[in-house]
Amino acid sequence: MSLSPPPTFAQRGTIPTNPGNGVIIVGAKVLDLGSNGTAFVQIGDKVTVMSSAAMSSKSSGMTYNATVKGSLGTIGPLSLGGLSDDAIYIPITQAEAFFGTDHSNAIIVKLQDGEQSTMNEVSAALKEAFNDQVDIASPKVIENVVSRVFFTLDLFLLGVGGITLLIAGIGIMNTMMVSLMERTREIGTLKSLGLKNRTVLSIFICEASFIGLLGGYLGSILGFLTAKVIAELLNSSIALEWYGLTAYAGILISIPPLNIMMVLAAIVFGLLVSVSFSLYPAWRASRLNPVDALRHE
Repeated sequence: MSLSPPPTFAQRGTIPTNPGNGVIIVGAKVLDLGSNGTAFVQIGDKVTVMSSAAMSSKSSGMTYNATVKGSLGTIGPLSLGGLSDDAIYIPITQAEAFFGTDHSNAIIVKLQDGEQSTMNEVSAALKEAFNDQVDIASPKVIENVVSRVFFTLDLFLLGVGGITLLIAGIGIMNTMMVSLMERTREIGTLKSLGLKNRTVLSIFICEASFIGLLGGYLGSILGFLTAKVIAELLNSSIALEWYGLTAYAGILISIPPLNIMMVLAAIVFGLLVSVSFSLYPAWRASRLNPVDALRHE
């Protein structure tokens, strides 16, 4: 098992490139088991690692006394690179002794840089070394696949949002039209007393503006809370099958804090939509003939 993960994963302590015996690296959840700031182990602690065989047979030859040298940063529930928040990492010689084999179903290769030419050279060298009997998944390929998936998801959500927007606008228009029919005699009475067309128009537009402001505010708050709940559910349940293995990938869904500018943008957008779809009912109300309105039942 490799003890040379990308430097960005090193959160505390140090991660040696070529570790000898007596060294152990832990994941973020091992260091903080409850994710509440209470440390399960500390950097520099002496620990004893036991294999399942040692625990069942009490064999002293299957234990490993080591010092915690470092911990990885939070990776998240998906890890195509094989790293995990709830795993521990020991030198490969000790792993071979634990499992009684020198065979491995995965090899993690750390590159000096992320250039495509370097990836191609390393991929070719690995295929040659293993007689082309290996499957190679580079971070760039994985990133491209994930990017395409999210781009498709963005288009889908954009379409759903457009349809939802249209339905909401039609709903606002219908509400205003119903309000117009219910208040026809009231409008006729007011106009017969001298109420001007533009005043009637402004009354309906103000009502629509209130609906838009309230909808934009409540929608932004509820949308933020829903996104937080969905992110927490996904972060605790996502697993990915990769080459026949259930792997953890370096993908952590994080929702940024609620931004006041985003809330204001949602309110303004809701206001514009509401006013736009209320213009026709408001115009109809302002053009009512007072005599015909008074005759309305």
